[in-house]
Amino acid sequence: MDFDYVIAGSLLVLVAILICWLCIRRILALRAKRYRMWRRIVEAIVLSIIVLYAAYAGAISGFNALATVQYWATNPVPGNFYDVDGYKMHIYCTGQGSPTLILDAGLGNDWTVWGAVQPTLSKTTRVCSYDRAGFGGSAARPGTRDADHIAHELHELLTEAGITGPIILMGHSIAGLYIRDYAELYPQQVAGLVLVDSSFPLQDKNPVVKAAIASTPQRNPTAQRLQEKSNFVLGTPR
Repeated sequence: MDFDYVIAGSLLVLVAILICWLCIRRILALRAKRYRMWRRIVEAIVLSIIVLYAAYAGAISGFNALATVQYWATNPVPGNFYDVDGYKMHIYCTGQGSPTLILDAGLGNDWTVWGAVQPTLSKTTRVCSYDRAGFGGSAARPGTRDADHIAHELHELLTEAGITGPIILMGHSIAGLYIRDYAELYPQQVAGLVLVDSSFPLQDKNPVVKAAIASTPQRNPTAQRLQEKSNFVLGTPR
């Protein structure tokens, strides 16, 4: 069960209920307090606003958790799951033939991004899309997430799935870096690479890329991560 989508959302519902209960108790108790009228009015207004926000957050996060569980129950992830270094990884293969084409999604995407591509390519050869750790059906894992580790995990996944080669690696965006690294680490297994709008080593040294980075407002990574986590718990993407 996914923590961000289900467990955290359910906990937020309980917290929202607790906040609403405490605020309502305080509002009712204000009638018995010998405060000045203006204070009772202001405090009641503030507490009412807190109740509304807490109820709203609890309602949407609760709906998101229920909708997510319902979606998983009615739309099981196709393909197979294998244990790689103690963590579950997902791969989905279709078609027949050789070499096997391995699809690696770009940053933030999972196997579903190939939904319109894989069926077409499967008419020609065997095609497998997979999820890197923490995306789609693959479990998140701690530690360094550089190209060497990601390439190693893919190699172990393919070994567990009985895909020994020859393979063609097709990587979109940042995955271009990962498949290049894979080809360097396991050249005997790789028959070719397909780079789709690929990132490339030292691209941040390119004047055009440097200018684009300089013109983009920089955000605190911790604050950005916290905001993204909050959005997932609340169900904002949905």
